[in-house]
Amino acid sequence: MYKSREYKQKEIELSDKIRELSEEFDQLCKEKRDTTEVLQRLGIALEEFLLFRRNFKG
Repeated sequence: MYKSREYKQKEIELSDKIRELSEEFDQLCKEKRDTTEVLQRLGIALEEFLLFRRNFKG
């Protein structure tokens, strides 16, 4: 499948967001702090990525 420049850019943006939230989650775990909010944001980001992969036309 050919991936347009726009597709690749959005894919990288979403992947970076997921990685940042994962790192934030790891840090909060190490500090034994509440991870509820970051897990909610991570779930939203993962769902956004999944929907993007399913629906992107470019």
